[in-house]
Amino acid sequence: MNKATGNLIGLIVLTIGAAVIMVTTALGVGWIGSGTTRKTQVLPVPPTPVAVIQAERQHIEITDNYAGMLRPYERYALGFEIAGRLEALGVNDQREPLDDGDYVKAGQEIARLDQRLLQVQRREALARLEQAQGDMNRAKDLRARSPGAMTDAEFQKNVTNLHLAEAAEQTAVERLRDSVLVAPVAGVISKRLANVGETVNANQKIFEIIEVDRMLLVVGVPESRVGEVRVGQPVHIEFLARDKFGQRPAPMHGSVYLVAQSADDRTGLFEIEIVVPNDDRQLRPGLVATGRIVIDTLDGFRLPSVTAVNRDGKMLLFSVDKDRKARSLELDRWVTQGSDLILPDLPAEHRTVVVRGQHRLIDGREVVVRETNPQGTEVLQADISLPNEKAGARP
Repeated sequence: MNKATGNLIGLIVLTIGAAVIMVTTALGVGWIGSGTTRKTQVLPVPPTPVAVIQAERQHIEITDNYAGMLRPYERYALGFEIAGRLEALGVNDQREPLDDGDYVKAGQEIARLDQRLLQVQRREALARLEQAQGDMNRAKDLRARSPGAMTDAEFQKNVTNLHLAEAAEQTAVERLRDSVLVAPVAGVISKRLANVGETVNANQKIFEIIEVDRMLLVVGVPESRVGEVRVGQPVHIEFLARDKFGQRPAPMHGSVYLVAQSADDRTGLFEIEIVVPNDDRQLRPGLVATGRIVIDTLDGFRLPSVTAVNRDGKMLLFSVDKDRKARSLELDRWVTQGSDLILPDLPAEHRTVVVRGQHRLIDGREVVVRETNPQGTEVLQADISLPNEKAGARP
């Protein structure tokens, strides 16, 4: 055998030996002395630390959140029914002529036309009425004393003259009343469009008044959600504006007033009008707010939304049983609302819910329960009441 052949045979033997050692090592078998073997030690999996809460059934509102802007409850464009010269404006609480921003009460006089000619016309109409009434009374007396002294045509003429006089007097009264402009509702003057001394035409707009004792929050709702909104549903309202100290106005409560029957051509959304009380008149048109429309209520369970674990397309919830083992529950019905997970029902054995550490769990894994103290750091909870573990526990 030459030297090259010997080297090749030696290399093959070494390779076979190395392969045998690798296989025996992988199988956990070692060589000790003459044929003695031992298996490698498998370390136990330590308990997984988790934080839990006790889920309690509670009354829960299911809401949809939308942002919108405040508008006046109603706008009124006010003018005189007749033409004339603007003689005077009403006055505000400071006895000054009404102007933009002034608050007016329902029925308050806000403007008046020159009434001199109207007063003359009324007196003339009243005199004609008195004359017609006198003629009518005399006709009745004459007919009563001598039925043939007056024809039916003459008597009917007196009746007609009386009716015409009454109508003329009523017209004069109405024209005099129309020369005074009053506020139909309590509100704020948003625009004053005429000055004292100007001649105005009939139905020319003199004031624009907005009703602000109640306001409308107008929000846009997409087609997919508008079917759940109905008139009368309660709404929780929060305002986005802040004062100089960074404080927002206190939240308010309103209700759905109107649901649009067609979508807006520009936005494609359905406008929802929400009535907001404004008795103190602190709210103003143009403020931005969010409205949480209560579309449903239920008695269920509210959990942090991070509690659920998504695995292979399934939503799982982990709880801790009396043996301190993790137990999974596949969710089939739930609603995510903000940072909350809303469940209509939760079995009693799954109400010790894992809210931290759940992503490291599998069904049946042993856990050690931790809790969060007021300082925000985790501490070991030595004893926690688990279902069926001690007297008084939830069944």
